Amino acid sequence: MSLQEVEIELNGITEILQFDTTEDCEMFETYRKECEAFLLDLNNMTLFQRRARSVMAVKLPRPQLIKWRLFFIRKIEQTYLEEKEKRVGFIPKTPIIKEGKGTLDEICKKLNPEDGYTNVVIAIYNMAKEDVFAEESLLELKPFLTYFCMRLFGLDKKKDLYEAYQQLKTNGFIKKFGVMKEAN
Repeated sequence: MSLQEVEIELNGITEILQFDTTEDCEMFETYRKECEAFLLDLNNMTLFQRRARSVMAVKLPRPQLIKWRLFFIRKIEQTYLEEKEKRVGFIPKTPIIKEGKGTLDEICKKLNPEDGYTNVVIAIYNMAKEDVFAEESLLELKPFLTYFCMRLFGLDKKKDLYEAYQQLKTNGFIKKFGVMKEAN
């Protein structure tokens, strides 16, 4: 029976780290507090990465500490990335479909990811011109396109449809979507 258990997730796999002795528990708590003091509340990703590298360079006596350290650093890094995405506007917003124009699932089935980003943007653009989407869905471009991008291409492709849209617009192939505001 362990004295302390800590749940972590690495690469999508949840694991319970067990600390069996009082000495192990005290070592973990001390190390945890030191890492938190050293790495948390840094408002600069470059500084965080530099400090994280120095933390990773330290040799640790227990495999549980090594796993926890990696989990902790990845968790902070993910938080930084999420905050950055919020600042630049790539947070998805579910589009509202006008009555009689189908469902969101039906709309998404019409969009074929195999056609590539450019053709998907053109298809969405044409649907917007055909008045498929409610006006409130078209108020902000990045969240609107981010939703479709994540749904069709996956979580790691949030920006790709917006970038394809920007390229099409720059090259004069399409104009600005209806009432959409473009966030800078």
